Amino acid sequence: MILFVAASALKAQPLSHSSKPTGAPIYGIGLEMDPVWIGDDVANHGLPEEDWDRVYAPRIKSTGVKRFRMMIIPSWYEKTNDDDDPYNYNWDGFDFSEEGSLKMLYKELDLVEEIGGEALLVIWGCPFNHFLRDPEGGNHWVCRTGDDEEVAENFTALIKYLIEVKGYTCVKEATLYNEPECGVSPMGWYDRTCRVFEARLRREGLRDKIRFNCSDNTDTRRFFLEQTVERVGDIADMYNSHTYLYDCNTTNSTIYNWEKRNVEACKGRPHYVCEFGLSNGNGLNATSTATRGVTLTRLALNFLNAGASGASLWIAYDQHYGGLHNCGLWHSLASLYPDEEGLEDYAVRPQYYSYSLMARFIPIGSKVYPVDLGNEFAASSYVEAPDGSKTWIFANGNEESLSFEIPAEGAYDVYVFSSDTLPADDSQIEASSVLEPVGGAVSVEIPAWSVIYLNTKK
Repeated sequence: MILFVAASALKAQPLSHSSKPTGAPIYGIGLEMDPVWIGDDVANHGLPEEDWDRVYAPRIKSTGVKRFRMMIIPSWYEKTNDDDDPYNYNWDGFDFSEEGSLKMLYKELDLVEEIGGEALLVIWGCPFNHFLRDPEGGNHWVCRTGDDEEVAENFTALIKYLIEVKGYTCVKEATLYNEPECGVSPMGWYDRTCRVFEARLRREGLRDKIRFNCSDNTDTRRFFLEQTVERVGDIADMYNSHTYLYDCNTTNSTIYNWEKRNVEACKGRPHYVCEFGLSNGNGLNATSTATRGVTLTRLALNFLNAGASGASLWIAYDQHYGGLHNCGLWHSLASLYPDEEGLEDYAVRPQYYSYSLMARFIPIGSKVYPVDLGNEFAASSYVEAPDGSKTWIFANGNEESLSFEIPAEGAYDVYVFSSDTLPADDSQIEASSVLEPVGGAVSVEIPAWSVIYLNTKK
């Protein structure tokens, strides 16, 4: 099937990108990679631990993703209080040995360090029976913490150990509490504990090494983001929100406006979409469809065009959080999917390929120029990477092709994601053709349900 021609059979719509980039610092396209794989999937569901090095780590490398969000539970390394003085690290009271979730955390950070990536560490809360729990903090699997000074000691002890003892340079960012407004922490408590933690970072000489990423609110609770900006705006470096509101039937304007209001609420500080996915997994949104990969790309482009500093997908790969979360870039063992006949162990999903393209062509430090296609189900951005290369990105979620004419900057390498272009294995999509300019412009046809990357040849 011919996807690209120098002069499209359709009437090509002249197109240009915004004259100015959004101005947001781009922290890259990220993945949720929580260190629970050894403690749950390996320990309880039969996955061989050696498959991390054989399958998982090589695939993460191949995606080009350089930003990772990671869950941290305080009891992993401080099961009981180290001592009664929260301003004294009694290192004998901490256990950083390579066991369970900490072993997995080190494996993940080793990988992120190797690829030159960045890690965001997120304290989820504390277990119900942990000494850090607030007695009024609920009885969830993670609860609101109590003593702010002890919390600050706990989290900074881990950060100090990772940076100063283990030598990781990839630990760049920290967040207190996953979705704190969902019953874990009321405002007033949240801003107080943020201030104590930030002060402890400064006390320990860590502040210039760690971006403090605040809010972490869910999609419909922007009020928490607004209150966070109001109360801790003088100490927060950036903010983030999560969303699972949207799917292939959601218009660009709805997605764009959601993120635009988040960006405006941050009053000049960066806003990152730290978790995103689709609102359902049925039909065109199903996890193993190429159409889902198109929609995820369209969502991310809208976030970026609205001024986001990036977006991070939940989750990197299928793994257990008690139950199996089956929306990652690839499956777990085939035996865990009794309803999917003929499935192979660790079979990749189409979104594995589409997400890799985003990560590779929107690297950390890029500049994003919004592009308006005048179509509610097709999105586009023009990206200038730190190395000077430039890429037009088109995600077409329509049932018909679209055709555009763009100014030529020389020849373009063409990368195509669609149900017809998926590799037969877990190798990534590479350039399939070269698009040469005609009369100072190039015309490109974007087929229905496809994502196209036009990258300036180096």
